[in-house]
Amino acid sequence: MVSKFDIAYWRDWESNKPLEEAPGEEAMAIYYGPELLSYHNGLIRVNIIGRIRMEQEELLETIGMRIWRQGIEKIKVERC
Repeated sequence: MVSKFDIAYWRDWESNKPLEEAPGEEAMAIYYGPELLSYHNGLIRVNIIGRIRMEQEELLETIGMRIWRQGIEKIKVERC
């Protein structure tokens, strides 16, 4: 389970095959709402590696909706 504002690193830890969604076999994800994560073979485990600041909630939701409607997007995450 992830929460709003989480930045996570994930992959299919049980497989050595490339993932269709992430040809490099791994991905970073930013969540704009809570979510129970699943993949074709069940629940997936993620490593939470950071959090977005609450002041950036509106921007996070804007980016999240754009990705949901249009697909993947490159973003830059900086440490504060």
